[in-house]
Amino acid sequence: MTAGAFGLRCAAQHVLSYSAVQTAGALAITRACGYRLPAAPLLAGTLVNGLTHALIDRGPVLAGLARLAGRTDYIEACKALRLDEDGEVTTSLYGPGTSWHELDQALHRGISVAAAAVIAWLAVRSGSRRR
Repeated sequence: MTAGAFGLRCAAQHVLSYSAVQTAGALAITRACGYRLPAAPLLAGTLVNGLTHALIDRGPVLAGLARLAGRTDYIEACKALRLDEDGEVTTSLYGPGTSWHELDQALHRGISVAAAAVIAWLAVRSGSRRR
């Protein structure tokens, strides 16, 4: 298996498990509040969040958005220092402590809010039922 194929497989597993947990959480919270979400809005929100999550995590989309926003200098400037097995200090562009990681997390939070808005709008439009 090539590194690219392995990366795609890992990303797909991550997105599927993340989406499953988010969907279960949305169902649990709305049920606890006394609402039953129709399946179509819930699946639409899950699809929006899952697809955008996959695109963001693969990297080129985030890099393109940073370029459009004029923030590539921010990504290049804010690297993390890492200590390897030999005791050598290296810099890392990705992972915790980097601007790449902060931009990734901010974009994920924004997309999650957008997906929640899609679910709410579709649920209200289709007439969600109170238990």
